[in-house]
Amino acid sequence: MIAITGGGTGGHLAVAKAVSKELDEFVYIGSTKGQDSLWFEGSNCYFLKSSGFVNQGILGKIKVLFSLIALVFECLKIFKKHKITCVLSVGGYSSVPASIAAIISFKALIIHEQNSKMGLANRLTKPFAKRFFSAYEKEFCPYPVQEKFALNKRKRTEIKTILIIGGSQGARFLNDFALELYPELLKLNIKLIHQCGAKEYDKYEKAYEKYEIKPTLIGFSKDIDKYMQEADFAISRAGASASFELINIALPTLFVPYKYAYKNHQYFNALHLVENKLAFICEEKNLNKEFVLNLLKTNALEYANNLYEYENVNGAKFLANVLKEY
Repeated sequence: MIAITGGGTGGHLAVAKAVSKELDEFVYIGSTKGQDSLWFEGSNCYFLKSSGFVNQGILGKIKVLFSLIALVFECLKIFKKHKITCVLSVGGYSSVPASIAAIISFKALIIHEQNSKMGLANRLTKPFAKRFFSAYEKEFCPYPVQEKFALNKRKRTEIKTILIIGGSQGARFLNDFALELYPELLKLNIKLIHQCGAKEYDKYEKAYEKYEIKPTLIGFSKDIDKYMQEADFAISRAGASASFELINIALPTLFVPYKYAYKNHQYFNALHLVENKLAFICEEKNLNKEFVLNLLKTNALEYANNLYEYENVNGAKFLANVLKEY
């Protein structure tokens, strides 16, 4: 039996979900915190009381380390119950207990790193892994994206609808920018789909009340592919999973990296796609209405053909086949 571990945010969880759909059976080990339970459910899913380490004070770090010991033993019990032979880690603090349990019990540990800059959990466990994969590393793995994104791709020829997406938890900067841009989109008769995040939904629903024509407002959605398929252009954060989902569905995108992301990895995620002529990039400090409106009126669809012809290799199936070897 294969165990999948890691999560917390949509980027990690999207990879875990994509790979799980290529497996006949699996066990999922995540955290009670974050969004794990929104993505996985069932008797073979375990949510542990794991916590992040990076942003803790000294006492917080000590507490996390002591609780980690108990969680590792909990994972060992799960391994024994389900006869686990292989563990896939997609990173994040959710992955640490099961990854350590795999190492000390001599189970095959396979790691997938989503971002261009490696996270702490994967960096610490990488030396003990049987295999390590990334779309940015020497041992290349096509990025694991659910097949539905590639199946719904289409070539854009005009811009009628824009999607602004800040990730599954929303992004205050992009949310406020969407409000600022919306009156200009109305003048151009362009529809807006705005993913503001579940926590911010009520706030932005009220903010749009003054407009006669309302945008489509989304909190959290498991069907974000439907909104991506409908849109003709996107403005998005540059988390790795969202980035490759947008590329696979062939949606022209302006990436606005989150400047406080670990090691500025979102900037380098986006830069990888920009250098391959698949996307645009704009740092927060340079983003304004004039920049976006000019892009929409000139070359926003410049890479539409490149995106449509992008080879959509099934990275999730590739990774699932590797796991089955163990």
